[in-house]
Amino acid sequence: MSSIILHSGNIASRIPASQSPLSTPAEISTGLSVSINNLSKNVNANPLTASLGSDPSRCLPRELLQISAKVFLNKSVSTSDLAVKQIDSAVASTLTALPYAEAIDILIVNFARDFGFASNFRPVWEHLESLVEKKHVKSLGVVDLTVAQLTELLSFAKIAPSVNQVALSDVTSDLLSFSKLNNIELCARPTSDSDVDLSAIDSSRVSSDSSSTWSLSWTMRYSVTAKHQHLLLTKGYLYGFAAVELNKSVESV
Repeated sequence: MSSIILHSGNIASRIPASQSPLSTPAEISTGLSVSINNLSKNVNANPLTASLGSDPSRCLPRELLQISAKVFLNKSVSTSDLAVKQIDSAVASTLTALPYAEAIDILIVNFARDFGFASNFRPVWEHLESLVEKKHVKSLGVVDLTVAQLTELLSFAKIAPSVNQVALSDVTSDLLSFSKLNNIELCARPTSDSDVDLSAIDSSRVSSDSSSTWSLSWTMRYSVTAKHQHLLLTKGYLYGFAAVELNKSVESV
């Protein structure tokens, strides 16, 4: 077995309304624990769809739902080919986990800080555009891009990003003006998103296979809201693990 994909199911119903919001790294770890516990209770179930019964979004017409997803890539993802493969895995897993989705309304890609924008971003973006053309995704978003990076992106993009998530501290008058001029929505991202380090996630409980250890290649955070009401119905995480065998390199999910 070279890869494992786990699903937390709907964690929105598991977090009391009175509880303070978790940081993104803490929420990722909590969702992973839920995923592993779900799997241990029913080892024969499909981990992607086993918890569908607890998802209230499946009971509503698709046209009333807004489905957003943000994929975080491991800092070991240093090439465009590997990024494309992992994004494809994350998108396909999300559409399987949410069979009522048909397509993701907005897909935001969060690259690790070490991912080379100049050398890697264009082929990845062109592949993201193909996901829109195939109707797997309806629109695209980016994270923490500067005016210079957005200018470069728009110089070759057939499909412009609809959203740029940035830290409030990084919002400048130039970025505001550029975003407005190019119809890019500027959104404040959770501060703790910048603290996500998938390589630091404890994966020791992922499998009992003693011949391999596991590396978290990507995680996808998705949310489903009721349109026009801004009511969160469903929130969950998907996790893509790759086997790291003794004396062998990581096999990508």
